[in-house]
Amino acid sequence: MLKQKNFSEESLVRAFKNGNNTIRAVGFKANLLSQIETSGGIPDLVGIRISHIKILTKFSKSFPTLLLTNGYAKVLSVLSRKTYLSRENILKKTGLSVTHFRKIISVMEGLKIIEKNQRGDYKFSKLFNIPKIELRSFEFKLHDWRSALRQSLRYRAFSTRVTVVMPISKKNVLERNKKSFRRFRIGAAVFDKSTNQFYFVVKPLRCGVISKKAYIDVLGRLKSNLYS
Repeated sequence: MLKQKNFSEESLVRAFKNGNNTIRAVGFKANLLSQIETSGGIPDLVGIRISHIKILTKFSKSFPTLLLTNGYAKVLSVLSRKTYLSRENILKKTGLSVTHFRKIISVMEGLKIIEKNQRGDYKFSKLFNIPKIELRSFEFKLHDWRSALRQSLRYRAFSTRVTVVMPISKKNVLERNKKSFRRFRIGAAVFDKSTNQFYFVVKPLRCGVISKKAYIDVLGRLKSNLYS
């Protein structure tokens, strides 16, 4: 980081959030949340579509006691509404202990979000759906674009688009390294604190969420952040 007290990654993020650049950077009206801890790291900002907050709110009100993080995310990520899955398969796919698995399944049965057949296999009940929320992540860096790119790749686990943001002084650096960002479908952008201007050097390309478990886990953390 630079030594100036008024110029740090934190100040860059803060200026960006206060600068009315959300729609230009995210692509839609969004709520920008800071420092959301995820299984793939901690993005500086996560954008959630305003209309999708209503979806998450409705889900939270329907299942206020349902956890979505850690072991719960693992189980939720392997179950489906169409096909029953045996206890042995769930344990194999999630790596959970039998004791932990039983605790989670007991909670889910109590909430009636899963159903069990005569053989003791499980699937989601017909009325339960994991909410479909579009998330976009941002990683801010003052100097090291390679480090920012490496970190950003981890956010693709749960984000549809990911962008690295650097100070305006790094525009030429990002221009010279466009191919690296395009190769991984990651966006590269610069932000000028003095003029409150945001520019894309490389626009992020839409990607499918790589990890259903990571996505569900993040939903749980957003749920806690928004409604705690």
